[in-house]
Amino acid sequence: MPAMPGVEFLRRLKKQAGAAVPPVLVLTCDDSDRAVAEALGWGADGFLVKGTGIEALTRAIANIREGGAALSPHLTRRLIRRAYDTPPPGLTQDEQLTPREQNMLDYMSRGLSYTEIAQHEGISAETVRTHSRRIFRKLGVHSRSAAVALRWREAQAEENTRPGV
Repeated sequence: MPAMPGVEFLRRLKKQAGAAVPPVLVLTCDDSDRAVAEALGWGADGFLVKGTGIEALTRAIANIREGGAALSPHLTRRLIRRAYDTPPPGLTQDEQLTPREQNMLDYMSRGLSYTEIAQHEGISAETVRTHSRRIFRKLGVHSRSAAVALRWREAQAEENTRPGV
């Protein structure tokens, strides 16, 4: 838009009109996470990247007019992968960590960085990241701190169920 960026226009429109804003479809060159988050965060009903074919654009407009939403297919795939990068706890097929993964989790629980773990193990930091992603997937978590906290809680629960405790 020549006068202002589309997201700024959408922000102003939403602030001024509130609930009376008509459905909005953003058509842009910028498919960055920030652009998608800003547009959808300010209430856009759809987000398509320029170059989308006329048929897809027509379908998107129809979907939005019917109360639905529209998103460029590659953005849909990106959001789905991000939202479901690791399955919820209990849905993984193999929740058992390998001895190597357990070792990596032990390092993490001591607060070591990926680089420090890599130095201790004689491997690359990227290999440590790969192990971490597998650990997160198996445990159904999204971060180092969540993995460490989960293992700590499991250890505490196990300790409390031992005879004589």
